[in-house]
Amino acid sequence: MIAVVGLLLGLLPISANPQIIENPAKPPAANAGRVVTVREEMRIEDTGKDFTFTSVWDIKVAADGTIFVKDGNQQVLQFDPGGKFIRNLMKKGQGPGELNSVDSIFLAERRSLLQGIPPKILAFDFHGKLLEETNLASAGGRIRLLVGAGPTDFYLSRRGLFDPGQGTGWIDFPEEIVEISPKNNSVKVVGVFPIKSYIKVTSSGRGGVAGGMMFHSLIIVPFGESKFVVNSTPEYEVTIFDAARIEVILRFRRVYERVVRKNAGRAFGSINGQPGPEIPKYRSDIAALNVVDGRLWIQTSTVDAKKGVLFDIFDAEGRYVDCFYLKYSKKDIDPDSFKRFFFANGFVYFSDTTEDEFIVIKKGALVGLK
Repeated sequence: MIAVVGLLLGLLPISANPQIIENPAKPPAANAGRVVTVREEMRIEDTGKDFTFTSVWDIKVAADGTIFVKDGNQQVLQFDPGGKFIRNLMKKGQGPGELNSVDSIFLAERRSLLQGIPPKILAFDFHGKLLEETNLASAGGRIRLLVGAGPTDFYLSRRGLFDPGQGTGWIDFPEEIVEISPKNNSVKVVGVFPIKSYIKVTSSGRGGVAGGMMFHSLIIVPFGESKFVVNSTPEYEVTIFDAARIEVILRFRRVYERVVRKNAGRAFGSINGQPGPEIPKYRSDIAALNVVDGRLWIQTSTVDAKKGVLFDIFDAEGRYVDCFYLKYSKKDIDPDSFKRFFFANGFVYFSDTTEDEFIVIKKGALVGLK
């Protein structure tokens, strides 16, 4: 659940609205639904000497196997392909090469990019040398995450603005993709994706303010230089968006049996001292998006205690071609749990805990995938 605030809505029309490709509940692969296990190849342990894992949010792996881990908002840890600690790229402050907090990390052309507060992007080479610094102040204070980087421009997600005159209730809250060009200091909104959100207005009118909650967040992954795979709905639907052409080029979904939340129907939290909304009945169908060898691997909300996490595989044309369960642990898996997986160079990377509750990063081979 994510808190939101805003003032005024301005929606950008998306120029293409292609027909949605409908896929069946089951893919055609003969061994669809198989269980894929993880054979551990390497782990990074928290020794407490050079770093301490607190909350692993993101893992990025370069083509040469160099590993970058965003841990909370105060660490971006770099490791060599064998898991040896190299450095912490995060330096706290507001000066050159410094951030008070880091929101996202991204890899592009042997550069590691850190985006955070103060609003800027820091680009480092793999030796830790600061290459350039891009100020994002012109993009406003609503920047969320760095989602793409071209040769000269950056793409970021940004919270949109809404009109409090819509009143209290469930509304489509806009989330934007913006293109920032450092050369001419331009900021261009290239896409707007509505996210179903509960808004409670505390004062009405054009200048009013509101608080709110999102039970589903915008998921974006790059799919080429200026294309993105996007999920903006709690229901099973995926969009391929071309930011250069400012248009949706593909939409697809499949028949999916939704997963009921264990705490559905309960009131959740409070907004500005007033009761919050009821928790929606269903979980978001899509938990994460991954592009692997030109195909889309969708981590779903389906978790089987014995078999693991269900992943769906779609080709670049939006056809549902395969699926498998990822059994990442020898123990039974809590169906109400959520774990993020990162796929690179034929391996899966994820954070886990030891029996002593220490956080570790694991690198594993996928056994039984083919």
